[in-house]
Amino acid sequence: MIEFKAVANKSNLQNDEQKTLYYPRVCNSIKIEPDRLIKDLCQNSSLNPISAKHVLFGLEYLLEEYMKRGYRVELPGIGIISPSIKGTPAESPSKLSSRNITSTHINFIANKRLKNALKKVDFKKQV
Repeated sequence: MIEFKAVANKSNLQNDEQKTLYYPRVCNSIKIEPDRLIKDLCQNSSLNPISAKHVLFGLEYLLEEYMKRGYRVELPGIGIISPSIKGTPAESPSKLSSRNITSTHINFIANKRLKNALKKVDFKKQV
């Protein structure tokens, strides 16, 4: 079950009148720490805690290396992780250089099955 809360957002209407509207937002701020993830992974697999920890830290290292090389990484059952960049324009392709890059980001596209799992979730409004 996902708990949600109402969050206010002022909208500008066409006649410059501001109206407060409320949108639903997930309110559970519990972060699953690595030790909990390792424990749960071991309970749902044949891995022991040391092996599970090595897998997670190995995956962390590999993802960092793959992102640095510009690779898209597909994690089975989870989704695709890929690097992206943003930058300023140049007047021509020949004038475009790495100095035009202003920021880097990591994109995540969830696996279809993972997305569909959220369609079956119940919601409860926080009081």
